[in-house]
Amino acid sequence: MSESDPGRATPVPQTSDVGAAANVATSDVSTVEPYVPVPITIRTLLDAGAHFGHKAEKWNPKMMPYIYGERNRIHIINLDTTIELWERARKFVLDVASRGGTVLFVGTKTQSRELVKEAAERCGSFYVNNRWLGGTLSNFETIRNSIVRMGKLEELLKSAEDKDSKIKLNKKERLNIARQLDKLAVNLRGIRSMNRIPDVIFAVDILKERIAVAEARKLRIPLVALVDTNVDPSEVAFPIPSNDDAVRTIKLFLNAVSDAVNEGRMIYQAKLVEIEAQRVKAQEKSQEYRNAKAEASAQLEKSEPEKEQSAGA
Repeated sequence: MSESDPGRATPVPQTSDVGAAANVATSDVSTVEPYVPVPITIRTLLDAGAHFGHKAEKWNPKMMPYIYGERNRIHIINLDTTIELWERARKFVLDVASRGGTVLFVGTKTQSRELVKEAAERCGSFYVNNRWLGGTLSNFETIRNSIVRMGKLEELLKSAEDKDSKIKLNKKERLNIARQLDKLAVNLRGIRSMNRIPDVIFAVDILKERIAVAEARKLRIPLVALVDTNVDPSEVAFPIPSNDDAVRTIKLFLNAVSDAVNEGRMIYQAKLVEIEAQRVKAQEKSQEYRNAKAEASAQLEKSEPEKEQSAGA
C-alpha cells in the first residue's frame, strides 16, 4: 500500500496527532515527554483508529476472518480478533527476548520512521526505517562489509583531523568521504551492531516492506506484523489485524512491542544473574572441598611421624 493511498480509511486527524508528529521531527531531547506505556485494549485501539480498514473493493479475501463488517464501503476490522492475535504475538516476542533473542523493527514509510527508531532504541533493538536494502538478510555478509567500510571511513576522517597524524585530506576529499558516510548511515545506522540475522522481525506494513517479508520468509525468520484489510495475512507467522497507516495506531503497536521486548530482556537478565549466582556458589563449594581435602591431607602427614615414634618405643 502506498503512503498516500486514496483508499485508506483513517480517523480525522486531530490536533494532538499533528502536534505529536511535529514534535518527533523537530523537538530536541530536552522537550521530549517521558514515555508512558499504553496497554492494547479495545478502548485504546478505537481511540487510535485501528479498526478502520480500506475501501471494500481493495480488500484481500484472506482477511475475511478478521473483518467485522462494512460501513460506507469501508471495511471495519474486528478488534476482538485483534486483541486475541496481539496477545499471541506479544507472548511470542516476550519469549524470544527472554531467551536472549534479537528483534528487528522495520517501518520505512514516512509516518512511521521516527516512531520505529524511538521504539527500537528504547528496547535496545535493531531497526530499518529509511529504505530496505535488498539482501539485508539474504545477503547479510555484503551488508556487514558495508558496515565495516562505514567504520573505516569514520576512522579515516578521525585520523585526518588529528594534527599529529600522517593522514592528510584536503577539503574536497573530506567532503566526499562525509557524503559517503551520510549515505551509508541513513540505511545502516539501525543495524550497525547487528552481527547476525535477527530472531524475529516486526513490520509495520507488509506491502510496503514486501522485500523484507520475502527475505524473512526465505530464511524462515518469524514475522510479526500489522495486517490491513488489503493484504495476505498468510505471509505472516503472527498477524495482527489493524489499520497500518494511522500514526496513532502505528505508535501504539510499536510501543507495545518495545515494551514486550523490554519485559523479556528483564527476564533474561534475571536468568543470567541466577546462573552467575549458581556458578559462584558451585565455585565456592568446590573451593571448600579443596580446602577440606588439603587440610585432611596435612593432618594425615602430621600424624604419620607420631605413629612411627610410638611404634619405635
